[in-house]
Amino acid sequence: MNGKSDRVQVALSIENDRMVAVAATIATARVRIDAWTAAARPSNVDMSDAVAVGQWVAAELRQAGLLGAAKRGGLVFAVPRGEVVLKRIAFPGNPGAAELPEMVRLQMLRQLTVSPETAAIDFISLGSPPLASVKAGVKA
Repeated sequence: MNGKSDRVQVALSIENDRMVAVAATIATARVRIDAWTAAARPSNVDMSDAVAVGQWVAAELRQAGLLGAAKRGGLVFAVPRGEVVLKRIAFPGNPGAAELPEMVRLQMLRQLTVSPETAAIDFISLGSPPLASVKAGVKA
């Protein structure tokens, strides 16, 4: 890294039983690719086992020398379009912060094509309290 504003970012994608990761130094006027790796998913790694997938990804990043950059600079994780639903939701009135997670969950459950027990639902508030609008996502 050359300047104080430079930062290292790692982008990671897992799709079709392959992982690809790229580390780049990002500055105001440029992006420099520092390193990359690609690996096939081992047959003993079950994609529904988050711990096993995490261990596999960490091992691949470590072997490629990218794990430190991912920990220090941050990680951007790409998810295939077919596995994610993003939706902007507006709620009438001004729901409180305590009620918002359940309200989002109920709205997103209507979008699911898989069992709710296997889906991960998350959201981010758009604006400051009182909250009335969120961007929510569900990973099937």
